[in-house]
Amino acid sequence: MSDAVTTYLELSETLTPGGEVTGRFRLPDAVKCIVADDFWIYAGCDDGRVYDLSGKVPRAAYDIAANVDIYWLDIHDGILGVSDREGGLTVIDHEEESLWTRRSTGNAGWMVRIDRDGVYHGHSDGVTKYDLVSGNHQWHSRTGGPVLFGWQESDAVYAGTSTREVRMVAKDGQADRAYRCDAAVFSCATSPDGRYVFAGDNHSSVYCFDSAGQRLWKLGTGCGSAYSMQYHDEKLYLVTTSGKLACLDVSEGAIRDAEQGVLPQTVSVKHQRSLP
Repeated sequence: MSDAVTTYLELSETLTPGGEVTGRFRLPDAVKCIVADDFWIYAGCDDGRVYDLSGKVPRAAYDIAANVDIYWLDIHDGILGVSDREGGLTVIDHEEESLWTRRSTGNAGWMVRIDRDGVYHGHSDGVTKYDLVSGNHQWHSRTGGPVLFGWQESDAVYAGTSTREVRMVAKDGQADRAYRCDAAVFSCATSPDGRYVFAGDNHSSVYCFDSAGQRLWKLGTGCGSAYSMQYHDEKLYLVTTSGKLACLDVSEGAIRDAEQGVLPQTVSVKHQRSLP
């Protein structure tokens, strides 16, 4: 799984897919996002810094601004993108030097995704693409409402919005599909190449759509709304508003069963709150 656990507390944990805690870190302020790329693990903190969690103790790797909350991170081939509350976007190289910074037309940058061609920034005014090397503006696509989460596949990005939909935007900037939910979409993800599209709304529900936009099922999480979502190896991992980390089986067989109303028995795993 490329993303570790995201939490709004100063405590961050890394876990195995089976739920075993493998690391705990205490940071100076709230943590909204964590991203990993091979050996490197970075956390965005509300003190305006990005911390390297690759060692035994956290290390401040880069200062964005002391008065800026870091909302999201993404990394590609050693290049780190940092999106913040004010709509700012900072791109950092593998030597922890700033390549460029930009300010998008909106604020609340809850989405940043990077590939070899560019950086996709989702904010209150839609999705904007910048060139990876130069930072030049490539295109802007309005999503009909503020972007609250973002996902990418090889040929498209997916933006969860406050206007009750996941909007697919092709990487040439053409918005060509919407996946309609019943409430604001806090998070979204897809299986490889967008075969299935998943969404979590602010009423504690998770949705599954096929690639054409047909809703296959909707179910309650039983543990809060999914603030963050990650697809990995036919599993969907959720971090919820009630402080829970949840894992859903979204394999082909499980999706067919869910369409028929057949759901597996839930297993609960609890860990001690205290730090070692």
